[in-house]
Amino acid sequence: MLSSVQSSAKSALPVHRATSVNPKALAWVVSPAWDLCWLLSGFWLPLLVFLPVDWSEPLLWAVTLCLWIAHRLSSAYLAWCVPEYAAVVKQRLRYFVGLPLLLLVGLALWLLPSETLLPIPRVWRLALVAVMDYFWAIYHFARQHYGVLSIYRSRQGQVSPSKAIVPLLRWDHYVCFAVSGGVSLMMDLHYGAFDPLRVWNGWLSGGLWTGQASLLKAVLSMGIGLLWSLTLWRYRQHQHSVPRMLYASSLCVLTLVSLYVPPVLYFVLLQIQHWLVSLGLTQSMTRRSQQVIETPWYRFWSMINARAWGALGVLVLLSLGLTRFLEADAQLLDQLPAMQLQGGLGLYIAATLAFWSAAVHYLYDRGVFRFSDATVRKAAGPLLF
Repeated sequence: MLSSVQSSAKSALPVHRATSVNPKALAWVVSPAWDLCWLLSGFWLPLLVFLPVDWSEPLLWAVTLCLWIAHRLSSAYLAWCVPEYAAVVKQRLRYFVGLPLLLLVGLALWLLPSETLLPIPRVWRLALVAVMDYFWAIYHFARQHYGVLSIYRSRQGQVSPSKAIVPLLRWDHYVCFAVSGGVSLMMDLHYGAFDPLRVWNGWLSGGLWTGQASLLKAVLSMGIGLLWSLTLWRYRQHQHSVPRMLYASSLCVLTLVSLYVPPVLYFVLLQIQHWLVSLGLTQSMTRRSQQVIETPWYRFWSMINARAWGALGVLVLLSLGLTRFLEADAQLLDQLPAMQLQGGLGLYIAATLAFWSAAVHYLYDRGVFRFSDATVRKAAGPLLF
């Protein structure tokens, strides 16, 4: 974050300055136990691998139903249901309203017309959107990791990055994109995730490097281990906090474990970690909301946000209700190997909404955590610090 966060955060910290709070305690986002549950879940999520099969499958289904769409709506919840963000949305209506509407119209015009109206096979139209969504999601995951590392850096008083620390921030970028983005891409190529799309005209049939799986995983493991060691060394050189080092470690640990589990678990472990970070931060930020806006809309949401699990409860309920409708994209993608899509117009409308909700989530996440914007810093500062 930039220097303006400090002025917006000062009003949120008088209690810490007026009392003899241990400065090390302030390095955690909430507390060691809370951070371990929500942000450092990379340490305990691998334990799911050891659950009996008859337990793990129902558990993973339940977690998906409760958290998948909940996390997708979390940044929209911050934007529209937390009073501190009202000024951000008002100032950037084109971004928070205009751009999502433009995306919805564009997706509808691309996916919904019949092949008579738009002489491009619908299967190729769907495949193009799926590939774009995939790479956008990889970028989104890596940016989230970088954002959490930035929050931990800011909580130890390094709000304004000095010239000496800029190379370390650049290093954080490299690590997040390599460990989260690069390894995920390599493993998806290895598992043949792109085969159904016929993107490579059969070149990746059966997956890439399938015959050299052990060698591939060994090389990736050594690369992750090297980045992990160098990251901890650099953090110690700059006297960074233990929580920040733990988050970078949890990311590396989870990625290492994901290399050696079945493809489904590999995908699920990384997804759940992403969901927990998003929902944990949303719940923590809404609980810290103090601003009052005297309108029926914000009075209602302020009452919800004041409750211990208010925001999270609303998001989980929405997830349980909407998952069935926002999974239509997955239903159509399952048909891609046959290169023949089945289903009526209703299914394509639902798939359009599913892709659109994912894209809006990427946009809103950037919008509510874009700390280069002074208005965002002013809104997010008291909620994070």
